[in-house]
Amino acid sequence: MKVKHRMMMMKLILENLKLNDNSTWQSLYNSKSGMTWSVNPNYSTKTNYSNNNIIQAGLTEVTANISSIEDAFLSFMPEKMLEKILIYSNIEYSQSVTSTEKSKEITMIELKAFIGLLLLAGLLGKSKTDLKCLWRRSSLESPIFKATISRSRFQKIIACLRFDYEKTREERKKNR
Repeated sequence: MKVKHRMMMMKLILENLKLNDNSTWQSLYNSKSGMTWSVNPNYSTKTNYSNNNIIQAGLTEVTANISSIEDAFLSFMPEKMLEKILIYSNIEYSQSVTSTEKSKEITMIELKAFIGLLLLAGLLGKSKTDLKCLWRRSSLESPIFKATISRSRFQKIIACLRFDYEKTREERKKNR
C-alpha cells in the first residue's frame, strides 16, 4: 500500500513540474523524507578497468609452508609475540597470586589453548556469552572448553593477560 501511494505521489510531482526562476526545467527534486529524485534516469555505464597488479588467490609466501593447525596459528600470532605475552602475563600473575594460592605460572601451551578458545568462542558466535555458559556440563554444548582448560584457570589467565610491562609504560609513552 505504501509503495503504491509513493508511486502515485511521484507521478503527481512529475506531472506538476514547474519552471524555476531561470525558466528552465528542474531536474532534481527533494521529497519530504529527504530523498533526492531526478527527472533524468540514471544509466549505469561500464568503465574500462585495467590493473596489471592483480593479486592471485591462494597461499602467499608467508602461508605457503603451513602444514599443520599449529603452523597456521603461528602465522597468525608468531612465537616471539606469544613469548612476550607470556612473560608479561607471568609477571602480572606472580604479583597477583596470594600466599595461600599455589603459584603455577602460565605455560606456553596454556596460553595457546587460551587464545584458541577465545578464537573458537568468536567463531561459534559466543564471544559475548558468560564464561559459565561455555563450561556447562551439558553434552549438547561445546565440550571442548571444559576438555581444554578449567574455567577457573581460564579466568585467572584472562585476569593476568598482559601485552606490556606496566612499570615501563609511562617511560615508553614519553619516548614516542
